[in-house]
Amino acid sequence: RNCLSGARQCLPGEPGGASEPSARFPFEANLMGCKGSRSERPPLIPSDDLERLLRKSKVRGVSLSWFEARQHFSQVAGWSDKKSLTRMSEDTWMSLGPMSQTVSAAFTVWCFQRRGVSLDIPVVRLLKQIGSRFLLQCVPGNENWIRLLTVRHLLQHTSGLSSYMLSGFPRSRLMPKPMQMMSGRRGFGNSAKLLLIKRPGTEFDFSDGNFVVLQHILMAMEGCSFNKALREFLDSCGMEACSFRQRLKETNLQHATGYYEDGRSVPGGRLMFSALAKGLSGTTRAYSKFLATLASAYGNQWYRTPISHLHAKTILEGRALNRRPAAAAAAAAGGG
Repeated sequence: RNCLSGARQCLPGEPGGASEPSARFPFEANLMGCKGSRSERPPLIPSDDLERLLRKSKVRGVSLSWFEARQHFSQVAGWSDKKSLTRMSEDTWMSLGPMSQTVSAAFTVWCFQRRGVSLDIPVVRLLKQIGSRFLLQCVPGNENWIRLLTVRHLLQHTSGLSSYMLSGFPRSRLMPKPMQMMSGRRGFGNSAKLLLIKRPGTEFDFSDGNFVVLQHILMAMEGCSFNKALREFLDSCGMEACSFRQRLKETNLQHATGYYEDGRSVPGGRLMFSALAKGLSGTTRAYSKFLATLASAYGNQWYRTPISHLHAKTILEGRALNRRPAAAAAAAAGGG
């Protein structure tokens, strides 16, 4: 499902699609330290039940991927593209939508960890240090809230920033930059300017704006190495079959077509999205490998690469990766 465009295409664990062709169940034991041997297992969802769900949901295709007992399994059914009669397969790439943010959070913590920067550094200070022209704005009378906002608040959706959902962009146009998306100007994917409306750290409120700000920060911190750093992190997590790039080279890549609820296909096959907010594409198998890496790191205090144990606890529990005095954090960030 392409959640924000109205197009429906399944994500890991979500059934849907046409009743034909019949479901197929390839299994692979190549995850979490296991060898790539084939393994037999009953399907996650019985074939008849899955077909009924496909018809009821009116979704073209489904790709399921999961792991258990150190083995990875996949189950696919339906169509990747109905017009060309291309079937769904283990290698079909999907638009992963808001599920991107779990990977984006891990990438953010990874970047800050290797730079020795605390997640509790105030955003306004960090923006100044990286030379950003973006100015946080607050509701009148509560300007002191601005200095309280930290990177950790952005990761946890407790920033107090105005809540909005970014819409997708046609592939026929240029992808706006984060600064443009935060401006509130028409045509840049959001309906209002990003504004601090609540005291940071007091309330959970899901907003794509949090990860647009994070992308702006990380792009400034990493500079020309941003895309290289993203690729390095994804590969280290076993996600070679995933990418945050919105214009993929698709010579040998099968990407599922998005469909609206009335059955029409999305022009151009799919939409583009703000990368870290909801722009990840890839196979469900690759995404499940990331979750396995995260689970392994969380359950093993000696786990180090690519996600450390503390790294995983920060993502899953919100615990501090590296709580240090503000002055030390600022020095580590290059602020003196």
